[in-house]
Amino acid sequence: MEIVPGIHRIDGIFPNNSYLVVDGGPILIDTGFPGNCVRILRYLRSIGLCKTSLKAVVLTHSHIDHMGSAGNVSAATGAEVWAHKSGASSIEGRRPAEGYGSLLGRCSHTLSGLVKAPVHRMLSEGDVIECLDGLQVIHTPGHTEGSICLYQEKKGVLFSGDTVQYRLRRIRTPIGIFNQDSRQLDDSIERISKLSFEYMLPGDGVPLLGGASNLLREFFRKQV
Repeated sequence: MEIVPGIHRIDGIFPNNSYLVVDGGPILIDTGFPGNCVRILRYLRSIGLCKTSLKAVVLTHSHIDHMGSAGNVSAATGAEVWAHKSGASSIEGRRPAEGYGSLLGRCSHTLSGLVKAPVHRMLSEGDVIECLDGLQVIHTPGHTEGSICLYQEKKGVLFSGDTVQYRLRRIRTPIGIFNQDSRQLDDSIERISKLSFEYMLPGDGVPLLGGASNLLREFFRKQV
């Protein structure tokens, strides 16, 4: 479903979000868990796009619930996989998955290591992705070392990955056991709270489609 002009939320991806930017794309942002490739290809067809038109799969971080279908989507479409350079080796399976603490976290860590995807382009702070009139890469470590947000100032859009979420009508942070460095995450949230945007499109939860940066600033003030 198109939720912001030029941006779709892929139907049937649960419990996470996968976004398709058709304005200047198409580019896919996150894929959810393994097993979503067919749903993503079906959605492309439903809006009249050929699967081979997909230019890239951009991953906000290396956790399995966001990159789990990236390898299959890349293989099926020919699209490249792009991710921050700090998380690329985890996505490719060359080092353990990032950002898991506690017993539950280590179980997820083990599962993540079974799912891999090639990373064709390593992103860095300040890079611009060629869609939506230019999506700026913002490195927001804390949830994982390689976490990123994607920002378009003129269109007022922030793809927040798991740096911040919106669930049950509240802005929230990820559950602590899944974060690599909570203090670093707080620093990243402070940084993006200084941006201006109407729409916050998180990796988990639901899109926040109005007044998003004001709500994020209020949230951050209460955390300090």
